[in-house]
Amino acid sequence: MSPTVYLPATPPTVGRVERWAGASGALASVLIFMSGAFAPGPPSHGGTDAALLAHFRTYYDGTMRGVFVWMLGAMAVLVFAAVVARRAERATRAAGGEPGVLPTVTLLMAVTAVGMLVAAQAGAAATAAVGHHATDAAIPRALDEFGHMLAHLSVIPLGLFSVAAGLTLREAQVGARWLAWLGVAIGLEMAATGAWVVFGGDLLHNVGGGIGWLGSFLWWIAVSVALVRGVASRRAPAADAVASQTVAA
Repeated sequence: MSPTVYLPATPPTVGRVERWAGASGALASVLIFMSGAFAPGPPSHGGTDAALLAHFRTYYDGTMRGVFVWMLGAMAVLVFAAVVARRAERATRAAGGEPGVLPTVTLLMAVTAVGMLVAAQAGAAATAAVGHHATDAAIPRALDEFGHMLAHLSVIPLGLFSVAAGLTLREAQVGARWLAWLGVAIGLEMAATGAWVVFGGDLLHNVGGGIGWLGSFLWWIAVSVALVRGVASRRAPAADAVASQTVAA
């Protein structure tokens, strides 16, 4: 009797550009992390007017470089979200299903978060430009507070992006299950730190925010590795049936 050998289901065709675009999550992590190395943060909360103006006179160039690198990282997040959604849709269709609403939610949360973060960074650039030449701190401080508030609030949609991306990967069975659920957990923690704006508390802001950002960076990198390697856990029944072949004993 000839045994039946089942070959793995053929994964949906992914071009080289799209495959390597999956590394955008890792690129975003590196760029955003590096952006803070160009200049220290301004003495925003509780700092004197003189200290605030002196900061931007001293670190004007570094602040502008950091903003530029941050913007590049934000764009990489958008590419990352698009690749996650696209790969999940491909995997679902390859399994004979139809993508649900999760890939769209993933993109929506990423666009919302990036829009807020870009606006916050634009506020930082405007603060540096005005503060570099100003003699009165009223306008630079107002711009700085506006940018900080946007940045704090942006962690809510940014965390929800990780939640949606994790659920998207889980539903399409792209990558390991634990990786998908880890994204959900990290995203919920990240979004919860946005409550700092309402309730206050340095512990929630500093510790919770630090854990959320670090966890997000590491998760983006891990998902990027899975996307570039083409790791998938879904096996399409129809494709398996077609791929099976009988091998003579």
